[in-house]
Formats: sequence, structure tokens, C-alpha cells
Amino acid sequence: MQWLALLFLPCAHALILSDGAAHTLKAGLVHRELNFAPPRLVEDLRLDVDALAARDLFTPAGSGPRGSGESNGMRSATFADPISRDRAVGCWDAFVALWMRLDMVRCELAEGLGRDLVEETEIHYVRYPVDGFFQRHVDDFEETEGERPPSRRSVSFICYLNEPGWSAADGGALRVYAPGAAPDDLLPESGSLVLFDSSASPASVSRIASRPRPRARGPTLASTLRARVGAPSSTRSSRRTASGPAS
Repeated sequence: MQWLALLFLPCAHALILSDGAAHTLKAGLVHRELNFAPPRLVEDLRLDVDALAARDLFTPAGSGPRGSGESNGMRSATFADPISRDRAVGCWDAFVALWMRLDMVRCELAEGLGRDLVEETEIHYVRYPVDGFFQRHVDDFEETEGERPPSRRSVSFICYLNEPGWSAADGGALRVYAPGAAPDDLLPESGSLVLFDSSASPASVSRIASRPRPRARGPTLASTLRARVGAPSSTRSSRRTASGPAS
């Protein structure tokens, strides 16, 4: 896997997030990492998204426990599962490279926030069409699955895979309503990672412009980290990388 060898293995013990990320999240504010995914990786991830779309693997996105986003008017977008798919399609190595990097983020936040963040990360590609949107919502909800301990969403993050040069006229700004602060509008910055507390900070996505500049619209990779309910705080110092099953 070329991406894994070149990008991440030599840096397995390096910090991924900039200083103060955990403190910002604890305060209920938004943290943004510019250039989290380098341009070449973003290009390959866009190719991966296009390949999945060509196989009709994108379906209408839901809105958490509220059900279908389109049926209840909460959301207009499509999404695809980048893990449970034919790994011979698209750029699987590029996705796994980003998956590994996000798992390093999970390990850092588990220590910095004192939360027992579970290894199973919710992750999916999202595409917003012209006039696509996501109304104000809260990502947090508790989940019990089989014999696993109950968990609830803890940290939400978005990695932007659109082309560079996005402007306010293109729409699609992420608005995060941090407690005790004015709403924070963040334009999609290609390759950037945005993180916020899943329960403390409601969020919305403004409507995508009907006449954006050519190829301005682009996909994102959205994910949430879950914390075990009632579990002791994490004190782990080791890093685990989600290398993914062999292709």
C-alpha cells in the first residue's frame, strides 16, 4: 500500500492534531486542522468517490435516529459506506491511509478529552447536490448494539474533499452553534478537518448554490467517534492504526 508506506508509517508516533485541539473541544468550540489531507491524497479520494458513485453505491443520506433525511426534510444529500464495498473498485489504499490517520486522531482525543472512544468509527462519504443542505441538528444519540456496551456519539468530524478555491457564493458552509458563542460559519477548505463535540454543538450545512463555479461542488468524508457510556476515562498512551482488512 503505497499511501500507507509513504505517508503514515514513519510518523506513527507523531502528534496529528495541533496544540490545544482537545481544550477547544472541551470548551464546546470548533477545531479546524488545515491541510489534514495533502492535495495528492484528496485527489485520490475524489477518484475513490467517483468510482463508488459510478457503481451507484451512493444512497439518500439519513439524519441519525430521525430516519430518512429527505422524507423528514432535514437533509438533502447522498452517502456511501467506504468500508463495506468491493475494494478492487476505486482507490482503496487512499481511503485506508485517511482511515489510519483518523484513528490516530481518535487516540489523541481519547487521551486529551479523557473519554473512552471506541475503536469502531462511524465513517462515510457524503455528497451534497445542487440545493443540498442539512438543517440544524445534533449528532449525539445513544446506541446499544447486541452484547456490546452502550455507546453514544462523542466527537464529530468532517474532512473536506472538494477542489480548492471554494467561496461563500458556492454555499455549503458548515455552521456550528457552540454554546455561549456566536455561530461559527466554516467554508469547505479542501483537505481540512473540522472537529466539534457531538452533543454540545448543534450544526447545519447551508444550501449548495444552484449556480456554483464549474466543479466547485465536492464530497466530504464525515465521521463520528463514539464513547462508551459509563466507562472510565481512557488513559491509554499507545496508538492503534486501523489498517483495514486485506484487499
